[in-house]
Amino acid sequence: MAELLKILGVKTDNVMAVGDGGNDLPLFELSGFKVAMGNAGPELKAKSNAVTLPVEEDGLARALEQYVIKNGKITQ
Repeated sequence: MAELLKILGVKTDNVMAVGDGGNDLPLFELSGFKVAMGNAGPELKAKSNAVTLPVEEDGLARALEQYVIKNGKITQ
C-alpha cells in the first residue's frame, strides 16, 4: 500500500480504509480515515475514526455512501 501511494502520489490523508480484522491494522496505519466494520474486534474499532454496519448488513456500501459518495458523485 505504501509503495502504491508513493507511485500514485497520493497522501495518506486522502485514503479511507475499511476493515474488519486484525490483519487490517497495517492498512489503518497508512490511512487518513479509518472505518471499522460493525463486526470488527475491539482493537480495530479503537483505532478507527468511524464504525459502520457489519459485513452481513452491507457495511462497506454504507461507509462508501456516508463518507465517499455524495449526491451521486465521489467527493474529494
